[in-house]
Amino acid sequence: MKNRIKGRVIAFFHSSFFPYILLIFFPLIVFRPVITGTHIFALGDFSGSDLLELHLPFKYILHDAYTHGQFPLWSPYLSNGFPVLAEGQSGPLYPPHILFSFLPPVLSLNYSILLS
Repeated sequence: MKNRIKGRVIAFFHSSFFPYILLIFFPLIVFRPVITGTHIFALGDFSGSDLLELHLPFKYILHDAYTHGQFPLWSPYLSNGFPVLAEGQSGPLYPPHILFSFLPPVLSLNYSILLS
């Protein structure tokens, strides 16, 4: 019985699909705090982080617009108004961003980074 289980475990590790399973689950283990939303990708420098100062506010704007059934054309919350649809960094028409906009903005930002 013990040898049979050991043989199955060894066969599993030598199977052709084991590397694919490893490629899927290893990043999930490494990025667990980011996937659960307890941490955010943030790489600061002298002036801060583009993720925190640019991309995260855009995620809040997209989240607010899509969850209220609106199209994110314009945001009055940045400067004296900002054309969200005309700005390339926010990606309001990118399908994953649309789907992730229904999640909390921090998770949306984390998942869009992990997906890319």
